[in-house]
Amino acid sequence: MQQNIRIAVLIGTLALGSVGFMYVMPAVFPQIPTTIVRVETIMRVIEESPISPRLVVFGNSIAMSGIDSSQLARELEHPGPSYNLAYQGQSLVECYLVQQILPESVQTIVQLVMIESKQAKESLLPQKYNNLYMWGYRPPAAAIEKLHEIYGSEVSATLEAGDIYQRFAARWAIQQYADIKIRRRKADPRNIQYIDSNLNLPVPFPYHNPLLNHRVRRRAAAFTGESYRLGASEQQLIQVMVDESRTAGRRLVIVFAPVHPTARAMLLKDDLRELSACGETLATHEHVTVIDATSVLTAQDFYDELHVATSGARRLTTLIAKSMAPAH
Repeated sequence: MQQNIRIAVLIGTLALGSVGFMYVMPAVFPQIPTTIVRVETIMRVIEESPISPRLVVFGNSIAMSGIDSSQLARELEHPGPSYNLAYQGQSLVECYLVQQILPESVQTIVQLVMIESKQAKESLLPQKYNNLYMWGYRPPAAAIEKLHEIYGSEVSATLEAGDIYQRFAARWAIQQYADIKIRRRKADPRNIQYIDSNLNLPVPFPYHNPLLNHRVRRRAAAFTGESYRLGASEQQLIQVMVDESRTAGRRLVIVFAPVHPTARAMLLKDDLRELSACGETLATHEHVTVIDATSVLTAQDFYDELHVATSGARRLTTLIAKSMAPAH
């Protein structure tokens, strides 16, 4: 009998603790440093900044290291601020979601697109969406419907999860912070605060690092005989972006991400032809510019197997600017 009472008290205490945890989580979450706290900066710029951007850049860490929004604005002589709103691991679905809340001032969206293997990662990781949610993001119903049409319940179930679920799911931030503290000596030496707050070129890699050539060879080996292409779902989502940018009166610039030449040499010719055909189809829309940057950079322009060094960022950004400039 006494043991049953203790068990009941323990269960009750855990239940109360869980309720209390979920209640305070919205206030606690902003105080927890994570590897994707940059989302806070992006949300504040979009929703609270008194100076609205005219040009914005989206993509993953390749866009963070490879496209300098300030250089792009200078070369285009683009009026108003231009922001790089990419963050680590930003999937195409996440880009689309954030684009739903852009201010009307935005006239141009530069969207970096990666080609992925058939074994590509999930379209929207629940943890990544939870991070957006805890920083105040709420998807419009129309966007959820569009994504459900393309991806089915894989994505829509994540977007429709309730507030209680999202608060409880946010415990990942505490786990990640504890992991970072435990492995402090192995932390990334770059200035995390600079990455989180910089809206031009968030991750500048100053030089090519030959010590990482083994990673280049490993990625090239992964490309060998493997099909790398834009998936059908990604092509559908890009078409939705095309349609919605037209409705909003915006220009959409699609940039196929640069691929290290060693890895690109391993790509199947059919995949390259399909990518080219996809780009040609998208470019038939008057408000769309497609830039195939898969082969424009040299090995020395890459920091590692994926990310672009500063020299490559300058070249890639100039290529984008020249492709966007009106023909004379």
